[in-house]
Amino acid sequence: MRWYIIRTLLYKEWLRHLADRGGIFLAILMVVATLLLSVFRKADSKSVGFSAGVKGCYLVWYKGPRDVYQDYFQWILHLENHQPPDLRFISRPQDWLARDETGDFVYEQSMAAIEVEPVPNSNGKPLRYQVRFRYPGRDPALLGALTAWFWEETFGYFQETPLQIETAEDQTIFPPGASVIQIRPSGTGNGGQPMHKLLFARQGKNGAVAIDGNGSGQWDRSSFPNLVEIEDKRMAIPHSADERSLVATALVMFSMCFFCVYLLPALTCEERERGILLAQALSPASPFEILAAKFLFYPAVGIGLAAVLAGIYNPVVLIRPVFWLVLVITTIGYLGVGMTIASLAHTQRMASMGALAYMLTVGLILYITERFGIPSFRFVALEYYCPRMLHEVMMGSIRPVMWYLLPALILACIWSYVALVVFRKRGWQ
Repeated sequence: MRWYIIRTLLYKEWLRHLADRGGIFLAILMVVATLLLSVFRKADSKSVGFSAGVKGCYLVWYKGPRDVYQDYFQWILHLENHQPPDLRFISRPQDWLARDETGDFVYEQSMAAIEVEPVPNSNGKPLRYQVRFRYPGRDPALLGALTAWFWEETFGYFQETPLQIETAEDQTIFPPGASVIQIRPSGTGNGGQPMHKLLFARQGKNGAVAIDGNGSGQWDRSSFPNLVEIEDKRMAIPHSADERSLVATALVMFSMCFFCVYLLPALTCEERERGILLAQALSPASPFEILAAKFLFYPAVGIGLAAVLAGIYNPVVLIRPVFWLVLVITTIGYLGVGMTIASLAHTQRMASMGALAYMLTVGLILYITERFGIPSFRFVALEYYCPRMLHEVMMGSIRPVMWYLLPALILACIWSYVALVVFRKRGWQ
């Protein structure tokens, strides 16, 4: 391939966009929208996730000696055998999950988590357990049904064992069949939130459990030799999707999709209708040089605009190499899609309708498969991986992206190969 020919073709593409300023106007509009999104950012954005509500739950447990933590593992096994109905449930040890830069576990979007960790004493036996309920976004009310299931099964497992539960004031627990013996203040938790302790006990064989009635606000621990202590915490999952982060991710994705899937087929078919493409074919330029010019111009514009939008929303993302890798993979895939549409369409109108039909069809199928849990199609769609990778990188979480890079790269290469084959057979017709 000859660079001076490719340079001339690139200059031709630039002059065409200067003559028809619709794409430039839309790019400016997206920049303004991102600026407004960044300037008027609020901390209390509503959590929406990639799908509505909580679509599943992780049960995270910690490994340890089976003889020392026998009760703990039996408790986990009981929860695994009594899973919540109508909810995707995944049980994993803590070392199987990825962590972000701060050491927090990384979960899928719209997934909640229950982290059950034993806190051993000096003898190595669990003195107490810490249960952290993780919810996506900023609305802990999403955990309502999940926490009700957890405490019901927990009390069903411990049965006659008294439980001392330390929890926030607005997280009072009323499990069925348990008797509230006493409530006492327990200081404040994170952010100054009031905490209190609740002592629950079922009626045993010898009648109700006795408590200290001296009014001191304390109970005699010697009356509860098998007391189990559980600390209840509600915490948001870092990097959860909210309205603003999803809109920013959508703008970045649309910038590449607009130039590679919409403008590329439309302008290529316009060249075919006017005979410009045939004139290029009769010129000294080879088919590979014509394709190379298009494959250089549209990715450069799409990646440049995507970088500007992402940098406005979160400037730190521009120094992350993974971000640029995700942009390149996404653009290569969309170039293949756009060139395939351009080769199959006969007119500019058909190219525009083909690009619109592609975006709507993929969007609807992904929504249906996500909504009803159908895994067949979404794993072979480029749009399943790229938005998730972009969102994770823009929010600061990098490790989950590694799971999506390889399948996204394979799909991008497949689309590019299909575009090359179809263009050589039908691109000149």
